[in-house]
Amino acid sequence: MSERFRVAAARARRVRRVTAASVLGSPLLRWRYGQLAKRSLAISPQDIRTRDRLFFTEIETGFFGLAGSVARIGSGSPFDCQPPSAAWARELHGFSWLRHIDPVMEPAAGVWARKIVLDWLAPSRPHAAVARLPEVRARRIISWLSSATVLLDADEPVAFDEIMKGIAADVTTLSAQWRLASDGKARLTALTALVFVRVVFEDEDEHLETVLAMLVAEIERQVLPDGGHISRNPAALIDVLLDWLPLKSCFDARGLDVPQPLRAAIERAVGMVRFLRLGDGGIARFNGMGVVDRSTIATLLAYDAKPVPDLVLAPWSRYARLERSGTIVIADAGVPPPIEVSGEACAGCLSFEASAGTNLLFVNMGAPGPADGDWRAMSRATASHTAACLSEVSSAQLVRDARLEAASQAIPLTLAGQVQASVQTVDDGVAIEMSHEGYVGRNGLVHRRLIGVDANGSIAGADHFEPRHRGSGADEVPFSIHFHLHPSTTIEPSSQGMTGRSANLVLRLHDGSSWRFEIIGAATSIEESTFLASSSGPQPSLRIVARGIATGATTVEWSVGLDSGLHTAREDTTP
Repeated sequence: MSERFRVAAARARRVRRVTAASVLGSPLLRWRYGQLAKRSLAISPQDIRTRDRLFFTEIETGFFGLAGSVARIGSGSPFDCQPPSAAWARELHGFSWLRHIDPVMEPAAGVWARKIVLDWLAPSRPHAAVARLPEVRARRIISWLSSATVLLDADEPVAFDEIMKGIAADVTTLSAQWRLASDGKARLTALTALVFVRVVFEDEDEHLETVLAMLVAEIERQVLPDGGHISRNPAALIDVLLDWLPLKSCFDARGLDVPQPLRAAIERAVGMVRFLRLGDGGIARFNGMGVVDRSTIATLLAYDAKPVPDLVLAPWSRYARLERSGTIVIADAGVPPPIEVSGEACAGCLSFEASAGTNLLFVNMGAPGPADGDWRAMSRATASHTAACLSEVSSAQLVRDARLEAASQAIPLTLAGQVQASVQTVDDGVAIEMSHEGYVGRNGLVHRRLIGVDANGSIAGADHFEPRHRGSGADEVPFSIHFHLHPSTTIEPSSQGMTGRSANLVLRLHDGSSWRFEIIGAATSIEESTFLASSSGPQPSLRIVARGIATGATTVEWSVGLDSGLHTAREDTTP
């Protein structure tokens, strides 16, 4: 019943946004958004996303690669070919690929870029529906402004005027329709684009205050007090920061005061990115997080040299970070996000990732890249995480509602019952105890997980399956506890081997160190797995799976620590 209420409320909010966009976009009210085409561009924002120096070289050979897919365009326009994927089409019409064009190093590239943009603006050019999505329109505005030095050549006045008119038309439409953007990151992007416009164009102060107030309202709703995003997806934070840092620079360059809510949100979000960073420099893979270029993370963190926030449990984002002697454990201790922003959330409650030095030890499978969308549904399942399953089903359930799915372009997810977490300090180590009730309705059992890291960097944990009410019995419920390994980690039985209800395994990491993994209380096997969050696509990997039957209160204990007897110590190796 509560789920039905949440779905009904989400539908009602969507109807209100559609109505507002329709009214504000009417010809009678479009005058409110100004005559931007008559303004002058005072400054061009800097795009700090990673650039591909070979992009134009590939275009000269007739190929156009975006979002992990490649289309053959020959000598024609990319708008004339069949998009190889929906993600490819979104990036094409968002024009973020313009950042790869360097007219100074390759003058022909600048000429080609202006030709392609004018081709897109031609009245005879039909545009796909994806080009009219608010978030794609917003990305196009930001991309064209950031590439002003490429596109707006004063020696080509006709091209200059046409591109300026194109920006003005998109701004007018987006000003009325930004409310139609999917909740979460897409809506922040739409409002950020409108603020960019009012900052980088001259004589736009009269509109700046209005759009700033709308952006600030969304920031206060979406960026949590501890710096996390309301969607609980770390990738959302990274994307908005890649826009907000250049926006802040534009404020500074124009001599304008950076709004305090924006400045504070940037600082909090950078702190959360640092909090979720593992020893290899990447970000833990939770709730839609896939591969991210580590140089991008380094760029964001260079903005603020503060250390990792002094937190074990982020109270609003509900992620935990345990760190001792070079070992880092990051765990998910929260429920899925609100239903409108849960389209990329995963059934990974109580899952964790761990790194040892620069080695990734335990991981979640992560979100696949745009070109591997067929894996996305599986990537959201509990079994795709370093987590425990009961009866081979996920701890959270998908919410099937056609209108919600169409609005968010994804399937929402929810978890029944409470999730609790508490931090414990033992000697010089640190531990967290977490529990969730996602299986109570189906199996009557609560899953409780304890993870601790001692002063030497060893990890010890226990998974408990127990009736919600003490003294109540439970049917025999099969369980499986999955420990996914990074592809660079190999595994083999130790001299003690594997018995019926225990195992002793050796994990060999990419730096040559060896770690011993022990488990007691369940039959253990080594199985094939897949690591999805790789820049080169899904990669084969391994996982350790402990299986058994829960009858009443059942406990499985496990640990992993550096095995100095098998190899040199971690600090004596060179990554």
